Amino acid sequence: MKLPKTKEEIDEVCCEACYSALEKECRCKCHGAYHGLGKHALPDKGVSGEFALAEEEASRFRVQITTTKCRWCGASLENQPIMAYGPHSGGWNVEGYDQPLWLSIKCPNLKCGFDYSLWKLGVLRDNV
Repeated sequence: MKLPKTKEEIDEVCCEACYSALEKECRCKCHGAYHGLGKHALPDKGVSGEFALAEEEASRFRVQITTTKCRWCGASLENQPIMAYGPHSGGWNVEGYDQPLWLSIKCPNLKCGFDYSLWKLGVLRDNV
């Protein structure tokens, strides 16, 4: 099986969140064929675009969040996916990745959609 390398190739057979996943259960169109392979198959464990952290990874950051409402529209930010991309020198160390990743939560209100870096929500960066 030839592993996809670009975001476009990944999107044809799977999705970025599944391809980079740590959790065991697959819920996307690949039915497990590509689940979690990207994180381990790419030589530098690089990330080719934004993806949602698996809850196992996200939980250590989620417990540190002190701001749970959007400051612009008041929508709840609780239980929203923690999104990641990188590598990013100002980001957070995430288990399984060689370099820090930038982490954020997007306001779920479609009219607002403000993108909050985790440091704006009270999560300290451990690699700065």
